[in-house]
Amino acid sequence: IDNVIGDLELLGNPTVGLAAHSGRVDVRITAKADSEENAQAMIQEIEGKLRQRLGDWIFGADQESLEQVALTHLGSKGWELAVVEAGLNGELIHRLASTSGPFSGGEVLTNPLNADYLLQIIESYRQAHQVDVVMGVTLHPGEEQQIIYLAVITPDGEQQIPLSYGGPPGYAVTWAVNQSLDIMRKL
Repeated sequence: IDNVIGDLELLGNPTVGLAAHSGRVDVRITAKADSEENAQAMIQEIEGKLRQRLGDWIFGADQESLEQVALTHLGSKGWELAVVEAGLNGELIHRLASTSGPFSGGEVLTNPLNADYLLQIIESYRQAHQVDVVMGVTLHPGEEQQIIYLAVITPDGEQQIPLSYGGPPGYAVTWAVNQSLDIMRKL
């Protein structure tokens, strides 16, 4: 992100700052002006530049959460979502269940699954629960690298997405959940 917006981070007023999280970066814009209207105008100008440069890396603004944006997107298509997860301690299901939208629930499996079996499990889950979209996510922990398999079945087809995470193992679950939600918002 620094390579794309680094020049904007050097501005004096308004200011652009980054706050990194596992699998997500917050971009904050603040401005000082003689009135709130002038400050908002300055912020809107910079926000426009950020949106132009960062494109679909941006998922929302202000208090919008990644899970809310993902569910709103699925709802706009008339799709109901279910999730099957393994190795995420129920975190993906918890974040979705804490948000209003077309989420019908999910299942937490205790053991990580291989990619092909994950696809079979979510197809069975989709048929049994009669939902439009099922996402399966499984995290395979490792000492230096975590492997995440995502599988998604939608009315448009199916996708299998392997990902790897090489950061601190303690952040792997949060990273995997954020990646899953980001993929959901782009379906």
